[in-house]
Amino acid sequence: MSTHQGEGPSYVLITIHALEIVEVDYAEAALAPTIAKWAEAEFGLAPRSGRINRDSTTGEVTFSWDERPQ
Repeated sequence: MSTHQGEGPSYVLITIHALEIVEVDYAEAALAPTIAKWAEAEFGLAPRSGRINRDSTTGEVTFSWDERPQ
């Protein structure tokens, strides 16, 4: 990394030597329950059950929350 100081505007030069892109099978519908499970573990929240389903033909992911006991 190089920096320039002196007359004129300051700038930072960043040189990238390699870039790796990891391809994933991202399913937007799975994001909410995944974050919920993470939050349960991270903050000690009471678990909430639900189901995540993936249609093997279309690849579509759906989820449903189970009702919480009152």
